[in-house]
Amino acid sequence: MLRNQGQIWTYLRLIGMGLVAIAASLLAHPTWAQLPSLTPSTSTPTVAQVEFENAGRVVHASVRLDGREILQIAALDADPHQDARAATSPIQTRVRLIEGQLKYVVSHNPAPTALQASIGTLNSEPLITVSDAASLKDFPIMAVTDLDAKIHGIPRERWAEELREIVQSNLVQAIAERQPAYLQQQAAIAVGIFCVTLLLSGILLRVQRHLQARHQTQKALTTQTLTTASGNESDLTQPTTLQPNPGLELHQNHSSSVYKFRKYAIAIGLVLLWVVALSWIVGLFPQSRWAQTLILREPLLLLLIWSGSALAIRASRVFIDRFLAQFQSQKALNDVSVQRQLARLMTYSNVVKGIMMTTILGIATLLTLDCLQIPLAPVLAGAGILGFAISFGSQTLIKDVINGVLILAEDQFAVGDFVELGTTKGYVESVSLRVTRVRGAEGRLSTIPNSSISVVHNMTKDWARAEIAIEVAYNADVAQAMAVMQDVAKEMATDPAWSDRILDPVKLLGVSDISRNGVMLTIWIKTIPDAQWAIAREFRHRVKQALDLANIPISVPHQITMDLGNGNSFAIPEITSAPPA
Repeated sequence: MLRNQGQIWTYLRLIGMGLVAIAASLLAHPTWAQLPSLTPSTSTPTVAQVEFENAGRVVHASVRLDGREILQIAALDADPHQDARAATSPIQTRVRLIEGQLKYVVSHNPAPTALQASIGTLNSEPLITVSDAASLKDFPIMAVTDLDAKIHGIPRERWAEELREIVQSNLVQAIAERQPAYLQQQAAIAVGIFCVTLLLSGILLRVQRHLQARHQTQKALTTQTLTTASGNESDLTQPTTLQPNPGLELHQNHSSSVYKFRKYAIAIGLVLLWVVALSWIVGLFPQSRWAQTLILREPLLLLLIWSGSALAIRASRVFIDRFLAQFQSQKALNDVSVQRQLARLMTYSNVVKGIMMTTILGIATLLTLDCLQIPLAPVLAGAGILGFAISFGSQTLIKDVINGVLILAEDQFAVGDFVELGTTKGYVESVSLRVTRVRGAEGRLSTIPNSSISVVHNMTKDWARAEIAIEVAYNADVAQAMAVMQDVAKEMATDPAWSDRILDPVKLLGVSDISRNGVMLTIWIKTIPDAQWAIAREFRHRVKQALDLANIPISVPHQITMDLGNGNSFAIPEITSAPPA
């Protein structure tokens, strides 16, 4: 197991150097120079990849041998409205014919040194032919047309001479690459590439496991540290397991976003490593080199687009979470205004993350369409029309977004607030432009569309108040009971464990109700947000002990049962007092 972060970066640098070495070797390999650029193209049943550019009715295409582009040919398109990529187009038919002749020569000539290309004549057009010392004698490869020379901008006779050299050199190379000695050499290189790739993959997986273990350790340490720094967690929660801790959430969010970014980067690096290695290996052999072109075109571009998009999304989350973590580290979390700012920033960060993800995915989709050579203008126009139609049929969605914007702008509630939205009550877990998620006391997660939120009861914004009612018996000394409650409140206000949570002097309202059960005494304690329940529980606990010491009885309802005869009875309430504990 890796022991420190410096060792991780050492391994990562070694992996980077290995990737650079692989890329440098791949670029230096002779077969790489023959590969086309990473430009989107269209595959056909008989040609691995053919590029077309229309210029009026003249189209031109690439002729390939063993996956390498060796020359460009041209032809007139018989039908201006027909796609030149169609299998029945003249240019496609000519490409198929020339490639078939080249493959025949390669497969029937085991001696590359005996092969000679020459220029003949067919119907007053130069004809490229090849001959050898065995079965081939002036075997036709292709006729050189005026259009072929025109797309290269040189006279036909000069182009025919250059074409003869191109055909001969490429045929000789293709035959030589099929010799047993060459294939054995390439097989040894392929085994070496596979072993190096396997080694680098093992190192990446080991780094990934270490990052996961370190993330779990840091998460546990952060939770323990923040819990210890904030005091007894059971004194701060109501319910105890639901109250969000701003500092804890910020540290955990930042740590989690960094870990996920590194995890995705390593996973994408593994995929790219094997794609490059596989492309390199299949490019070593002439029989499979055509697959290299397929791998290095659309699949690699699509992989780069979507892997880059995933990393960009993760990087944006890391940036946002790091900003929040730095803001938190510079502020004191016991400041109510700072806590509110953190809550608002966390709320806005979730919305910004969603917007960033949507934007990046939209860009990735457009790049994918462009990579697949799908016209963007009709797609965008269709998307605009579809969006216009959806706007009429999805008015509720628009209301959700508008109300979500108003909730954020007016700061009606934020992540971590305890709210009551209609019949739903709990802590706000997340807020987006469309929905709000609230976690209830039983762990129930309620997803509420923003358009359905009409009245918001926010119990933890800016400040809170604990309203505590104590009912004593009729025969109790009310003045003495009120004095006991006042003393307990003052004692809590001066207690270091509770003084920082009580904002103003305690306000004793006095007798708030008289019922058949007893006399109700009410007191108000103004607290910091989300501390009213903990303070109310502690106050009730202390008041109970103080009233017992002062022999002040608390009212307890009793019933008197009267026998009416014939097995019937009648119960009436009796007002009495409970004996002191």
